[in-house]
Amino acid sequence: MKTTFEQSKNRWRVSYQVNARQRRKFFRTKEDADTFAADRREDVKQFGVPWATITPNQRAEIQIEVERLKRNGWTLRAAVDFTLEHGKAPPALPLKSIAEQCLRAKEAKGCRPRSLRKLRTTIDRFLVGRRDRPACEITSAEIHEFLTRNGWRPATAKSFLIDLRTLFSFGVRNKLCRDNPALFVELPRLEDKPPGILTPAQSGALIQRCRVAETTLLATLALCLFAGVRPEEAHRLAWEDVGPDFVEIKAHKAKTRRRRLVTITPQLRAWLDLARAVKSELPAANHAAKFNRVRRLAGLFKDWPHDAMRHSFASYHMAKHRNENTTAQEMGNSPTMIYHHYRELVRPADAEAFFNIMPGDAAAATVQERPAKPMPRQRRVTAAILGEMFQHGARSLTKQDAVALLCDEHGFAPSTAYLVLKMDGAFAAHLREHRGKLSWTAFPQAEAAEPPLPDLPDVAAIKQTVA
Repeated sequence: MKTTFEQSKNRWRVSYQVNARQRRKFFRTKEDADTFAADRREDVKQFGVPWATITPNQRAEIQIEVERLKRNGWTLRAAVDFTLEHGKAPPALPLKSIAEQCLRAKEAKGCRPRSLRKLRTTIDRFLVGRRDRPACEITSAEIHEFLTRNGWRPATAKSFLIDLRTLFSFGVRNKLCRDNPALFVELPRLEDKPPGILTPAQSGALIQRCRVAETTLLATLALCLFAGVRPEEAHRLAWEDVGPDFVEIKAHKAKTRRRRLVTITPQLRAWLDLARAVKSELPAANHAAKFNRVRRLAGLFKDWPHDAMRHSFASYHMAKHRNENTTAQEMGNSPTMIYHHYRELVRPADAEAFFNIMPGDAAAATVQERPAKPMPRQRRVTAAILGEMFQHGARSLTKQDAVALLCDEHGFAPSTAYLVLKMDGAFAAHLREHRGKLSWTAFPQAEAAEPPLPDLPDVAAIKQTVA
C-alpha cells in the first residue's frame, strides 16, 4: 500500500491491491488518505487480506444477514454448512441452463429418439417467456396455469406435467435448483375409456387391401395385427428375426429394452408365408405413406383408433385364451395392465372370427402367380383429369381429399398432387377456393380489362386561347 501526492491534480492517491488487481483511491487531504491507508492495514492485521478486500457495501450486507440469522438462532457458519449439505443452488441459475443439461444427460443416457423429441417439445413450450428466468422463481401455480390455459385435453396436460417433473427432478438431483414445483401440481384424472379396436370385418378388410395394393407392407402389417407387435418394433425387424416357431425381438429393438419371443401361430405363419411369396419387405421402406394408403382404401383412414392393431390383438387374444399372463408374455406387458385394459372387452365369438382371418389357398395361389403391382404413375396431370375428378364443376373437395384421389385413383405422387392444386399453380385459372374447398370451372373467367384512360386536353389549343 502506497500513498502518493499528484501535484498536477492537487490530490492524494492511495494505491492498494484487491484480489491481485491494482486499485487506487483519491483524497483531497493527506489526513484522509493516511486514515484510509491505516484502516486497511488494521483490517489486514486483524482479519486478513480477504476481509480487507471486501467493499463497504458487502460488509454492510454481511452484517445485516448475520443479524437476521442471529434472531432465528442461526450462526453464519451453520447456515453455510446447511446450504452446502442440502445442495441449495444459486438462485440466479437460469431455467434454460437446467433444460440444456437435462436434455444432454438424457441423450447420453441412451433414451430413444422419440422420447427425446417429446421431452424437448414440452421443454421448449414451457421455456417460452421463461428462458432467462431463475429456476427458483418458477412456482407450482405458474405450472398449473401453463397446463390449463391452452385448452389441452387431460391426457395431453398429464403428459406435459410428467415431462416437467422430469426436468425439475433432474435439477434437484444434480443440485441445480432448490425444489421441484411440478410435484405440487395435481395430475389430471383421465376417464377410463376402453381402447379402440378393429372389428373382425375391419381387420379382414385392412389385411386384404394391403395384400392387393401394398404387398411390400404385408409382413409388417401381419406382425402388428396378428402378433400384437408394436409398430416401432415391427419397423426395426428383419426377415432374419423371423424363425420357424418364434419371432425374436432383440433387446435393442424392443421398447422395453428386454428381449422377448413372439409365438408364430398358424394364422400368423400363413400370412408370413404369403408375405415371403410376394417378396414383402421387412422392414418396409416408406411404411408411413403405404400404411396411410391401405387405411384409406379400407375406409379406415378417418376413424382409425390409436394403436388399433395392437389393442385389437390384445383384446381378442385375452377373450380367446382367458389368461392375462399368456397375453402379457406375447405382448411384452405386465399381466396387471392386460387384465385392467382388455378384460371382457370383446366376446369369444368375435375372437374366433378374428383369429380365423386367413389368406386362403386360392387367394394365396392367385397372388403368387400374379403379384400385385403398384399402380403405374401418370407422367403429367392434365386439365381433363382434374375436370373429371371435380365432375366438371359439380363437385367440391377439400385439398386433402383431392390429393388423396389423385394419389389413389390416378397414381400421382403426393408432392405432384399438392403442386398442381396450388392456387397460383398451372391450373390457377380453373381452380376456385371457397370456405376451404376447391372446385373446378372449365371456362376460366377472363381478367377484367383495364378501363381506358381519359382523353387528355389539347395543350396547344389551350396556349393559343390564353394568348
